[in-house]
Amino acid sequence: MKRLIKILSITIIFTSIGYFIEETEASDYTEEIEIRTIPVADVKESETKDWTLQYKIKNSDLLVECIVPGFSLSKEEKRGHGFLVVKMNGEKAAEMGQAAFMMKNLPPGTHEMEVTPKSYDGDSKKQSIEFEVEIPSS
Repeated sequence: MKRLIKILSITIIFTSIGYFIEETEASDYTEEIEIRTIPVADVKESETKDWTLQYKIKNSDLLVECIVPGFSLSKEEKRGHGFLVVKMNGEKAAEMGQAAFMMKNLPPGTHEMEVTPKSYDGDSKKQSIEFEVEIPSS
């Protein structure tokens, strides 16, 4: 038992010395880093009290990212998981099993979008988020 305690003590001492040497060497080679804020144009955000949606329009494509705390998304039906129902102009356009997705080649004009998290058991666990997008003509 005494031998085990000695071995552990020696290991702890050498580990501490090694850490101290690494910290000293790392602090000798510091560089200044310039931090800049880069503005992201045309990113819009909508939120309810329990989840958030961000979107961006690029040409005729709509990029959407959802943050839904406490809600697991899945492409396949799984117990306790769900999906996002995406409606465009009141009609169901897609069911998405991931938090970030792209809708490509939308027709030009103004479109009413609605995204609703739903569980596979049919419940709407969260409020819908509705937003309007303007797709420019090419």
